[in-house]
Amino acid sequence: MLFDSDFSELQELSREAIRLLNLLDITCSQSSSSAAKPSSQLENLIKAVNHDVPEVITQYANCYLAISGLSRNDSHASHSLSFEFEEAEEGGSFFLTMMGQDAWLFPAVSTLRNFDGLHQAQGIFTCVKRSVKRPQLVSPARLLPSLLGWQIAEPGTIAVPE
Repeated sequence: MLFDSDFSELQELSREAIRLLNLLDITCSQSSSSAAKPSSQLENLIKAVNHDVPEVITQYANCYLAISGLSRNDSHASHSLSFEFEEAEEGGSFFLTMMGQDAWLFPAVSTLRNFDGLHQAQGIFTCVKRSVKRPQLVSPARLLPSLLGWQIAEPGTIAVPE
């Protein structure tokens, strides 16, 4: 049996899901009119994150995301590796960019600098050992919309020092 507060929470989640799907539709139509191919845009954005070029990151970042509080609590309780992301009020550990029909999750520069392998355990990024001095983004994670915001469809890859 649902209580009034549960119903209100479900209504709010439904409104948020509709808002995110509308955002997805709007940003997809904006992105599809872009002259550059998504693969070259992805490559440019990966380089910008690895070399900390805020002007390029700002140009492509649709919004900043954080692991949702509910998702974080659920994962600690159930040891789940599935995380949901929600829009962060200010900043965030990750940012979302839309390219073509795809939503991509990039680590914020500070997240990449402090990458410690914890995100690999969470299923957000996998690590590959390479001859790099500091962590480098190889590929972003692909996202899918969900009721709470976004979830990982395919993990990204980060190169870590050998």
